[in-house]
Amino acid sequence: MAWLRWDRGRQENGGKEYFKMLLARSARLRFDCYLLRYPATSGLDEHVDPAPDGFEHHRVNLILRQPATGGLFLCDRAIIDRPRLKYFRPDIHPHRVTEGVGERLVLSIGWLRKGRRPAGQA
Repeated sequence: MAWLRWDRGRQENGGKEYFKMLLARSARLRFDCYLLRYPATSGLDEHVDPAPDGFEHHRVNLILRQPATGGLFLCDRAIIDRPRLKYFRPDIHPHRVTEGVGERLVLSIGWLRKGRRPAGQA
């Protein structure tokens, strides 16, 4: 993935496209930061993002632009679920984005932390 360039997001997404731009990443610090862009009528199918063995995956999403309708982030077990701020564990919490009418823009910051519990358990 190229830095500061739009790349296609998750390919297995039911034919709906979204794009991500890498803003920062550190293998040593185990974090990344992306700008995510969901074009009009796009969304994201429900999924989990696996973490490497022995690690927990944490992510904070800040919604910068919300579509006129739809484009909602859905995660039944989000740790923080405010209208524009989402904090969740993408490795164990299934999540998705509903189709929207209008563009959706998200700043997404994720990090890995050494696990305190076996993988797959909340």
